[in-house]
Amino acid sequence: MLGVIVASMKRSAENDGEGELPILDRVQELLTEAMGEPLLDLPPDRVSKLLRRAMRLTETEMRPNFERPLGLQYLIVAFWTQALAERGIVAIGSESCFSEAWEIMAKVMSTAWDELEKLEEIAKRGARELGESLERQGYFR
Repeated sequence: MLGVIVASMKRSAENDGEGELPILDRVQELLTEAMGEPLLDLPPDRVSKLLRRAMRLTETEMRPNFERPLGLQYLIVAFWTQALAERGIVAIGSESCFSEAWEIMAKVMSTAWDELEKLEEIAKRGARELGESLERQGYFR
């Protein structure tokens, strides 16, 4: 989900005339690598199925947020990911690609924190709703 949001941020920056943002390219690379790490030992047909399911799920679950600001979308997924880590459902290694991407995005998002801070409660509610929706479907219990 974060990868989709970062890709949208890149497109938005390019469309707004800000040009390419190499830092977001790096984040995209790291998130792609992180997504592939758990799939390394799986047969290719299984990987294809899992990736298709993940993309469908991302589109379905993030659809209610598509019209919201990208920063808010990012915060929703970030708070949800943080909750999964706190519950021990996912483990994020301190030297992992995901962790590096997370740190870069924290710096990127901090540049707009004055605006985003106002959306924190909305983002936390969105994260809870996202988690509850996924749990109803049998994910991340």
